[in-house]
Amino acid sequence: MIIFNSDLDNTLIYSYKRDIPDEKICVEIYNERQISFMTRNSYELLKKIVKKVLFVPTTTRTVEQYERIDLGIGIPQFSLVCNGGVLLNNGKEDKEWYKESLRL
Repeated sequence: MIIFNSDLDNTLIYSYKRDIPDEKICVEIYNERQISFMTRNSYELLKKIVKKVLFVPTTTRTVEQYERIDLGIGIPQFSLVCNGGVLLNNGKEDKEWYKESLRL
């Protein structure tokens, strides 16, 4: 199995403050404002990638912040949030992972 693990902020998605030179797609809305974007090319490529490999988004964001993001691929099977301290398995927090991360 091939795993594609990628950071989100400033890697796949960019703040509204960044000038993206390519056509952009909104992937995050907060307080009714569009705040994060992907380039159209990255957005379309990600849709193709997830059909071939296991994509694991990884971020320093909290669960609440992460859940605002819509990459157009549905809920990934696994996501690492909170600097890897929390594993989401199909969008649900894995309690065993969390307990082990606290222990470590």
